[in-house]
Amino acid sequence: RAVLQALCGFDDARLDALEREGVLIRTEKKKG
Repeated sequence: RAVLQALCGFDDARLDALEREGVLIRTEKKKG
């Protein structure tokens, strides 16, 4: 999560929204 914040500039609220939708999990798998 901290890595994505650094790389993508996502804030906590944005990451929370993504996690609720399951998008963050898919993104992490895609980026390996």
